[in-house]
Amino acid sequence: MYKKYFTLQIVSVLVGATLFASEHKEAKELFNEAKCIRCHNTNDFTAREDGVNSFKKLHKSVQSCSRNTNTGWFEEDNHNVSRYLNHEHYGFKQPPKLEE
Repeated sequence: MYKKYFTLQIVSVLVGATLFASEHKEAKELFNEAKCIRCHNTNDFTAREDGVNSFKKLHKSVQSCSRNTNTGWFEEDNHNVSRYLNHEHYGFKQPPKLEE
């Protein structure tokens, strides 16, 4: 019984990690294709009390940049790029799931 449960947990973690890695790769590609570094440098991607200090604010910033630069991203793209930036630079608590 426990062996079956443990195996199921391992499979769930591996599937989740694989999905996140795939989203992460796609989000990194979107970020690079949008040439975000033309306007930002890595110092911009840090949490500050007067700026981005939560995942929600990070996501709003990504949406704003996306609109201002006409990336053509869908909301799912904005969310995935926000998760990518959070993973790479900010480390805020687990970001919320994309609401449908």
